[in-house]
Amino acid sequence: NGFKTDNNFINTDTFLTVIGFAAYSYEGIGLILPIMETTSRPDIYPHILVGVILLLNCIFMFFGILLYFSFGRDKISSKPLVTDILPSKDIPITIVEIIWVINIILTYPLMFYPSHKVFESYVYAGFKKGQLRKWLKNLTRTIFVSFTVVLSLILADTLDKLESINGAFACIPMAFVLPCLFHYKLLAETKLQKIIDLTIVGCSLVLMVVCSVMTFLKWND
Repeated sequence: NGFKTDNNFINTDTFLTVIGFAAYSYEGIGLILPIMETTSRPDIYPHILVGVILLLNCIFMFFGILLYFSFGRDKISSKPLVTDILPSKDIPITIVEIIWVINIILTYPLMFYPSHKVFESYVYAGFKKGQLRKWLKNLTRTIFVSFTVVLSLILADTLDKLESINGAFACIPMAFVLPCLFHYKLLAETKLQKIIDLTIVGCSLVLMVVCSVMTFLKWND
């Protein structure tokens, strides 16, 4: 029936939670350097990376704006997942949902393994290689996976808030604070470069705190 015309361009009540959710888009930024090390042409990798990030940003913005003006603010804000507001009996929608589930299943180990590998390097550093160490690692992996499953079931109706907290509290430091600190310590030579690094770090820390607090305050909205 066309675009809805009663929408506001900026939701002044909860727009800060969107910043945290947007930062969640950088959840895989930790894989950039490992992937670069495996490429045959690392010299052109930065150009490809910038192009991909710009393209994904355009897709994310276009998709969000299209849904917002197609379904309206009330319907979009009533469900944390877009698939929940789409006709469930349509075959194309069912196919999209199946593909999305497969994507989650395949990317979960990719996200889980590096972080748990770091955890294991500290917890099991004093253990000798053997069956005990092996099964203890399997146990902690099972506990971690079970915890995330239970957490997902409990917070399913507030998934948008959970992702906003995750983005603000974890992804903002990972995507903006740490890279700028590394650049400041290792590569920044001019005063301008150092000022830019510290400015980004300061603004990111402020956003991290403000967005996290605002998401908690708006949790039940």
